[in-house]
Amino acid sequence: MLRHRLGRLSVSACAAAALALAAPGPAGTAGAAQEPGGRGTARGDAALRQAPARDSAVLTTASDGERVTVLCVAEGARRSAWYLVHTDHYAWASARDIAIAGRPPPWC
Repeated sequence: MLRHRLGRLSVSACAAAALALAAPGPAGTAGAAQEPGGRGTARGDAALRQAPARDSAVLTTASDGERVTVLCVAEGARRSAWYLVHTDHYAWASARDIAIAGRPPPWC
């Protein structure tokens, strides 16, 4: 299933795919992508994990109120939503731990 495969993808592969999808096309191309990444803010101390799962290794944390760049959203275990985020690292954060500013992020 798709959600099981997402958990096995490396963070760097997902980040590279998200950035490639967001890269602008040739000048004048209709529907050229906008700048990659939306804004989000950590709620509490948000665990930033290696994969979109609660049992995945914690790489670092985002402190309460810390701003993060949200690249995209993916479905994790039990239909939970996870954001691929960037601070000083690319990592996964539970959607419950990140408040989104503006439009919701695209699917990964």
